[in-house]
Amino acid sequence: MKLRASDSDEYIISATYSNPDKELPRIPKILDGKVTFLRMDLSNPGSIQEVFSTIFRDYSRLDILVNNAAAGFYGPLQDMKVEAIEQTYQINLVGPALVLHHALKLMTFSGEKRKDPATVITVSSTAGAVGLPMMDVYSSAKFGLEGLTAALAGYMGELANVRCRVIEPGFTQTKFAERGDFPDVISSILQEFFNNFKATLDKGLSKGQTPQEVAEMINDDRG
Repeated sequence: MKLRASDSDEYIISATYSNPDKELPRIPKILDGKVTFLRMDLSNPGSIQEVFSTIFRDYSRLDILVNNAAAGFYGPLQDMKVEAIEQTYQINLVGPALVLHHALKLMTFSGEKRKDPATVITVSSTAGAVGLPMMDVYSSAKFGLEGLTAALAGYMGELANVRCRVIEPGFTQTKFAERGDFPDVISSILQEFFNNFKATLDKGLSKGQTPQEVAEMINDDRG
């Protein structure tokens, strides 16, 4: 999650991370003491539950969730390793679904419709709106996450005063592709198409929107 310094004056913020060696050193010093950072492993259901148990213990409420996590495993389905397929769904769909599961329980723990609204913002991708060739499994995971959020939006707003929304960023200037994983071998019939896809992906990520612009989209949508 991209944090603005001013947010810490408006909200009590709990932010999660997965890799302390890489992520914690990048946290702005101005947020020291104002934000609680909790480690979460989306591939571990117990880790997800522990984060929300900590939030409930410390604050007894949750008003805004930014459900933002992804791992890139790209390539034609037939050439992906089974482990990569499973991990793609775990990080991009199953883990975020469990985050929603625990977050909604905390947002509605009183058992009554909230007087003040809560907001869930699911960060998806344009790959969750249009099936993108060579992003077969990743795209289908994002479709699933958007479908889940849309289903929740059909009743959580009316019955619990919890608004469920989706944003779909396009290419963003991050090292997402560098941290991704591609098949070791591409079927010969698909090689040229894959090479063109990889070139387009690299170009798009280098010239796309900035993370700050995505953060502002989230900020505008949180209600």
